[in-house]
Amino acid sequence: MFLTNVVIGYGSRGEFSTGLVLVPLLLQAWLPMAAVAWNIAAWSLSVEALFYAMFPFLWQVTAKVRSSVLLTLFMALIALVAYLRFRYASGSEFRSTTFNFFAYFPVFHIPSFAFGMTLGRIFSQARLSNGSHSALFLGGVILMLAVLFMQPLGFWTDDLLMIPLFGCIIFGASGVKRSYVILNNKYINELGEASYAMYILHLPILAWWMLFKRSTGVVLSQNLDFALYFIITVGFSVYVFHRVEGPVRRLILSGGVLGFRAEPKKQIGS
Repeated sequence: MFLTNVVIGYGSRGEFSTGLVLVPLLLQAWLPMAAVAWNIAAWSLSVEALFYAMFPFLWQVTAKVRSSVLLTLFMALIALVAYLRFRYASGSEFRSTTFNFFAYFPVFHIPSFAFGMTLGRIFSQARLSNGSHSALFLGGVILMLAVLFMQPLGFWTDDLLMIPLFGCIIFGASGVKRSYVILNNKYINELGEASYAMYILHLPILAWWMLFKRSTGVVLSQNLDFALYFIITVGFSVYVFHRVEGPVRRLILSGGVLGFRAEPKKQIGS
């Protein structure tokens, strides 16, 4: 990201300077004016860092609370965040201080993380039938498509519907048997593992791809242009997952960073 900004340039000089301090420390989203410094998608790194730091604490604090109570509490907090965003940020200009604060400030994302964490706890403890998991998965997919098609809410309030629906899809898919062969396909799993790297890297890769085309004078059809960009993004993201994200994740899960040792990952359909 640093090299992309030095060579290609992104955002204002003030954003770049502020990013020199905040981005390497994963703190940019805590300061609204710098939330999207260097790379818009990288705001989520600040949120991820907070999640990693809070996970052991949240896991222990909520251990003896009923899952139904936790789901209700966290959905209420998600609704509160949606209301605050709708009330105070509707109509705000993209990348403005107000927009950046309500869209990217890490604390606003804790309820959705805690909601997903609670679903993970339920999955590790509950023993639902294959039919129940299949119903949750298919029902979540159908309802999500309906929401996307009808678009009943706005950008600031979509979380009210999308978070529980994504929860149903992930929770349901995680427990299906091998009848859903595609979910156990190693290549699909590989893409899933590398998906976060794709999100973080797609804009820097696009900037370098556009620079390459301008520098070389290469002219491509729209379809070929997108196909090559897509292949480069996916391929580089898979490489980054194996060389960077995967090793760091194993270090964290082994207790080498936070002192919290995770249980072995449960395989889909097992």
